[in-house]
Amino acid sequence: MSSFPGSVLTRLDERRRTEIMARYSAHARRFDDVARRRGGGWRDAWPVVAVAEPDQRVRLSPRLHEVLTLTADGHTNLEIAERMGISEETVKTHQRNLLRTLAARNRAHAVAIGFRCGLLDVASGPPGAAA
Repeated sequence: MSSFPGSVLTRLDERRRTEIMARYSAHARRFDDVARRRGGGWRDAWPVVAVAEPDQRVRLSPRLHEVLTLTADGHTNLEIAERMGISEETVKTHQRNLLRTLAARNRAHAVAIGFRCGLLDVASGPPGAAA
């Protein structure tokens, strides 16, 4: 369970987690395909550093943790913005900060790292889900 008070985390069954990860993996493949066709320019702008390992202590601000949690729940940037009462551009900035902090290549990778490093709990999920 999340260590942040008032977290939006509740129960998330394995089937839903697998569905979310498949959705983001498919998105990441499409994004990589587009980047490859365009010459991969975004990869040159954001060098990828060593990936966070499960035993590393990754610390996120409560705000970044909330963005990561909502991303793991499958929400779009616009949906996250509406839930948090901030602009979509601010959410995009938070997403970029998450990618940098977690040394992730994309949103799916950030969610995977979040699970591996214990920032997200497999038994957690969107509000209103069955406990």
